[in-house]
Amino acid sequence: MLLKSWDHVLLNNRYSLNLWKEKVGKRGKRLYGSTLKLEMFSQIVSVSMAFFLLAPTFLLVCLLAYFRHADLVFLAMLVVVLPRLFQILMYSYEMLFSLADFPMQKSRLDTVLHLIDPSSMSNEAAAEELKKRIRWDLISTTIATEQKEPHEYPVTDLLQELPCQGRITLKGENGSGKTSLLLLLKYKYGEKAFYLPAKHDLLSKFSKERLSTGQRAIKMLEEIIKSAEASIILLDEWDANLDAENAKALSKTIAELSRKSCVIESRHF
Repeated sequence: MLLKSWDHVLLNNRYSLNLWKEKVGKRGKRLYGSTLKLEMFSQIVSVSMAFFLLAPTFLLVCLLAYFRHADLVFLAMLVVVLPRLFQILMYSYEMLFSLADFPMQKSRLDTVLHLIDPSSMSNEAAAEELKKRIRWDLISTTIATEQKEPHEYPVTDLLQELPCQGRITLKGENGSGKTSLLLLLKYKYGEKAFYLPAKHDLLSKFSKERLSTGQRAIKMLEEIIKSAEASIILLDEWDANLDAENAKALSKTIAELSRKSCVIESRHF
């Protein structure tokens, strides 16, 4: 589940992020229980090993006590020293084990906390880097609304103010920066926008078993419409891996969505 964090955390889609957190929480509890059992097993094995390692010493002490049972001073010394010797050895083992394990556990925790910290992802430097990748002169934009047929729309206007509804299509050759433009819009509008890349590992509530790529895409979009609280939907080359039939069905779903939301899509074909 932690390996799936990239899309869920970096894209910062609140709906998918909450689903990811929920599953991480459930699996984390199972992991905690399994880890506790494993730790108990590990400690039992460690104690057993310590016992067998100390057995020769214990046997030697017993032999010394047997052969020098008449020396009361020596016996008193053994009685006093022996428990403390075992305590020192066990405490030393526990301390060394904790010291060796602590840095590893701390580094894991720090890594996870850094990954789920939204403040480390939204910064002006990242937005400026995205702007540099966009070749504005190679991207053409059209907009279609319920009242008007598709017509030209200035691509630079996307960074000014978006319409409340409509379907905006980005067209341009590979390398023109269509994906960077969508990511830039995601940076700007934050939780108001839901970004859906062409290839992703975002979680969903529906079962993906026995569904084609097109059916999964349609189900995913329907779930976003129903559950995600976003007024702007950003679709990155959603038709890249679809056949004509599935692309037509999904395009119809997108058209219906654009009647109440602002949909910005980049097209592969």
